[in-house]
Amino acid sequence: MQTISRTQTIEPDSEASSEANGEAVAGFRLQRLEVLNWGTFDRRPWSLDLSGGTALLTGANGSGKSTLVDALLTLLVPNRGRNYNQASGEAGKKKERNEKSYVQGAYARTRSEEAYESKSKFLREKGEISVLLAYFADESLDEEVSLAQVLWMDKGSVKKFFAIADLELTMENLAEYREISQLKRALKINDVEVFDNFSKYTQQFRKRFGLASDKALDLFNQTVSIKQIDGLNSFVRDHMLEATDMREKIDGLIGSYENLTISHNSIQKAREQLEVLSPLTKESAKLKKIERELTELARSIGIVPAFFAARKLTLLQADLQKIEADLARARSQKDKCDRTLTTQRQQEKELEFAIQNDSVGQQLQALKQQIDQVQKETSQKRAQARRYDDLAKRLDLSAYADRDSFYASQEKGNALAQEIDTALAEIVTQRDTLKIQQADLEKERNQLETELISLRSRKSQIPKQNLDIRDRLIQSLNLAESDLPFTGELLQVRSEEKDWEGAIERLLRSFGLCLLVPE
Repeated sequence: MQTISRTQTIEPDSEASSEANGEAVAGFRLQRLEVLNWGTFDRRPWSLDLSGGTALLTGANGSGKSTLVDALLTLLVPNRGRNYNQASGEAGKKKERNEKSYVQGAYARTRSEEAYESKSKFLREKGEISVLLAYFADESLDEEVSLAQVLWMDKGSVKKFFAIADLELTMENLAEYREISQLKRALKINDVEVFDNFSKYTQQFRKRFGLASDKALDLFNQTVSIKQIDGLNSFVRDHMLEATDMREKIDGLIGSYENLTISHNSIQKAREQLEVLSPLTKESAKLKKIERELTELARSIGIVPAFFAARKLTLLQADLQKIEADLARARSQKDKCDRTLTTQRQQEKELEFAIQNDSVGQQLQALKQQIDQVQKETSQKRAQARRYDDLAKRLDLSAYADRDSFYASQEKGNALAQEIDTALAEIVTQRDTLKIQQADLEKERNQLETELISLRSRKSQIPKQNLDIRDRLIQSLNLAESDLPFTGELLQVRSEEKDWEGAIERLLRSFGLCLLVPE
């Protein structure tokens, strides 16, 4: 970074001295102005360090004083209203300065004897970018703002984009990139706002500087490097005051009065129409209620066949389950009889064979094996019977006595299982209902706690919901809270009548929640 050697900085004024003494000065002050490839400031970054003070820029003609002032104008003032080279007394030299000449680095003009015309000489060729950077700071608020513009030539015209950062930028942050796309991407990554048009750019930096209107920038554009003021009144009228057309305002007031009169008449007419139509509205509500009831009846009639079909299906399914249970029981009996028949036929064959072979010993051995097998089966069946009796006792069913009692208990068990399933479904439904009620109660409790906290933090008993509505109104209308008071905030019960305070608040609740607005 090179400091500009063609300038001098005069000793700062009293405000700058107060800064040197450690006293913070309110307002944003220009700390540093940097340029790269701007006018005759070529090839490397040039810096003018003001440190927030007041400085006097001096130098010989052509040393670049106006070039630096025009750089600051370029950062703050739109191109259409910008006065380049205002300090020059010659009109021709003023017109020679523009963004294109500064970006290309015009430094001299050559005259052609044959064509009898002059041609500008330029320091820079197409493809080089120009960068303007100004760093401002408000020490009283400890805030920083950097403004930057990047300009380049494209097809004979000047292209540019704008940047705003809430931090200190230096030329090293910008000059290291040669590609516009890379520079934009690097700025966005570092939380720098980038704009492609001056309108959005000026809105943002005016918001940061606290400039409600662009009149201040217009005044700065008119007064920078000015040499003389012909008349103070005309200067203030033309450059510091907004133009006001009283006739237009009067006409506007007359038009507004007429519009209000028309609106009032329309409202009166609409109110009369509403009073006339009120009975019709009541009858219309009754008609709509009857139509809804008819619709509900028609829908119910349409559902009746499906309802009875569903009930019939349920009964048929129950009968089918009973038939299937009887069928399973009959099959079980049949299988048992088949096994018994098979065993007895096998015994018959063995007995016949034993008789034929006269082998009594073999028959006795076979009988012993059969006895062992029957005993094992008997033990298993007894264990199963004990298990069955234990389960039946738990379910209040009769113990096993015979086959019919067993199947009767089985049917009761199936019915009991269905009752248990139904009861379980009802319990689940009750649980879900209680959970919903719990969530609603918790929501209501949170709202009451929020209201209690709000009541403890203020003196009035205006509900928080009404206070929130007023807060949104004053924020949207840019008003103070005192501009829209509630009636209840302006009322107070005398100390000797405190016993009546609750009754008075309940009686005047609706009146106390009314907002008062200026006439």
